[in-house]
Amino acid sequence: ESFGPLSHITTSQLSQSRLLTLLGEYRKKQLLSLSEEKSRKSPDGKLAEHKSAIESIGRAGLVYPPLEEQVKKGEEQKSKLDFAQKFVRQISREAVVVDRKLTTLYQVWPQIMVSLIQSAVMDMADRKTYMKKCMEDLEKG
Repeated sequence: ESFGPLSHITTSQLSQSRLLTLLGEYRKKQLLSLSEEKSRKSPDGKLAEHKSAIESIGRAGLVYPPLEEQVKKGEEQKSKLDFAQKFVRQISREAVVVDRKLTTLYQVWPQIMVSLIQSAVMDMADRKTYMKKCMEDLEKG
């Protein structure tokens, strides 16, 4: 391995917590689960397990993904970003349309209420006719 000596230096000079902070969150979780898995499998002493976990963390910090993988990851991130931007734009447009409709409704609502009340009062002006109409509506329904 070409980075073996460098990996050994980093694992021996830096604490495990410092090595973990140098790595990303996703990589941290991967390595911690890997080291826990190794510690469960090996029946050796705890010191050997700890040393092996530290060394694997140090080596993992020196591993770089291939260029194709980086390009693929970049394309995925770009597509996710594009989707998120389009989604936010669409939600913003819909929010503007809803706000315009509500503004129009608040402007027109008093006139609608007045016309509804006037219509109801006009219908009730002649009580006998109104009661007869209500009875007919009840018999139909």
